Amino acid sequence: MKSDKIGDRPNYRKRCAKIIKAALIAIAIQYLFQAWLGPSGRIRWTYRMRRSTFAGIIDRVKEQNIPVGTQRSYRVGPSLDPETLVLEKSTCADYDDSVGKVGVYRRDSAGYVISIVIEDEGHFGMYGLMYSDGPLEMTIRMDDPRSVNGAAPLVFAGGQIDDHWWYAYNNLF
Repeated sequence: MKSDKIGDRPNYRKRCAKIIKAALIAIAIQYLFQAWLGPSGRIRWTYRMRRSTFAGIIDRVKEQNIPVGTQRSYRVGPSLDPETLVLEKSTCADYDDSVGKVGVYRRDSAGYVISIVIEDEGHFGMYGLMYSDGPLEMTIRMDDPRSVNGAAPLVFAGGQIDDHWWYAYNNLF
């Protein structure tokens, strides 16, 4: 006589245990892969997987049409949804979780430098992407070490990903 109850099916618990074990192994492998990539690799991977999201953030920032020579800070939600872009009210927000912070500098009528913070690891640094309509000018001002030609809070371009995008970071050590 066969039972229709889920718990009475032969080997049901064994199959559930195998599925859970496989899921935990997959999560562990993904975690190890992300750790092996390091921050640079994680940001590049995130860029490749969510390219349209970052392009949407750039489009939303450019819609704001800020004046030439102006630097502004915006913020997007934790999901990095471009529709959540808002002007950041406080300039002291550098000390809280900076994920989703968007630093914008309009250097000329056609050129923007935009940084997007994707990871904030506290004193171990912030990591993200930097977008530029033209070549990046990397000069550090000693009076404001968080600002490189308006690209705050990310300071250093680590490597170019494609024509307009760079991996960027701000290590605090």
